[in-house]
Amino acid sequence: MLIHIPLWNWDTEIVSAARAPVQFICADGAPCQQMILPNVNMYVESGTAVVKCESAYGTGACLKASDTGSYSAIASTITLPTSYIPPTLAGDLASGFSTDLSIPIPTIPSTFYPGLAQISPLAKDMRVKLWSPIV
Repeated sequence: MLIHIPLWNWDTEIVSAARAPVQFICADGAPCQQMILPNVNMYVESGTAVVKCESAYGTGACLKASDTGSYSAIASTITLPTSYIPPTLAGDLASGFSTDLSIPIPTIPSTFYPGLAQISPLAKDMRVKLWSPIV
């Protein structure tokens, strides 16, 4: 049995709706309880996304509010709002990259908190001798 699993503030855009991005498929004999999904926005580039729930209780998505025993899988569709603009981060890829090339690695910032000094050096900048032969 799964109890009290919170997932807050997820925003994502799904390329393919071939599989439901959110699925709470729980055992009939041990339903999931107190699942919490506030402000979870998972949209598909075109069409609708589907979320599936079975014997799962809590708030958000297709979860049922109160534990009344097991129930068969239900699906809810989520349609992309016309005014929705997905959030971005600095360094997001403008487009995908080829699968036959090395994965492009973005530049790592010196700090994750703008305006604050770096506390310790980044691992990529450290020169550590990991092994030394015994002479």
